[in-house]
Amino acid sequence: MKTIAITNFYEIYYDEEKNRVYYKVKGYWKNTSDVPDYLKHIDDVLIYIKPRFTMLADTTELEPHPFDIKEIRKKAQIIAVQAGMVKCAQLVPADFVSALQFDHMTEVTHFITRKFLSATEAEAWLDEI
Repeated sequence: MKTIAITNFYEIYYDEEKNRVYYKVKGYWKNTSDVPDYLKHIDDVLIYIKPRFTMLADTTELEPHPFDIKEIRKKAQIIAVQAGMVKCAQLVPADFVSALQFDHMTEVTHFITRKFLSATEAEAWLDEI
């Protein structure tokens, strides 16, 4: 497992054997200065991925974000889709508002995702590729 980024607001890892990105978003991002290297870290993981990669997005600690943060997260989703992501398993947050916000972004970006309560079930679904 390659570590791409570990910050106070997110973590990104890549598993070459599974061709899978592991993404964990944490807490409340009040503005883009909280995450100045976010899109750079998204680009950094692109070095390793192969087409038809999958993603496990842990959003259990996600809090609703302001508009400018939603925009950079949408850009990251578009980048993933264009880079060849075939599906994303989402570990869902306890906060319903955050889940709705994530759902809206995925509709706009065509980010193929399915919600799970356990990482084991999410991994099994992703392994079906």
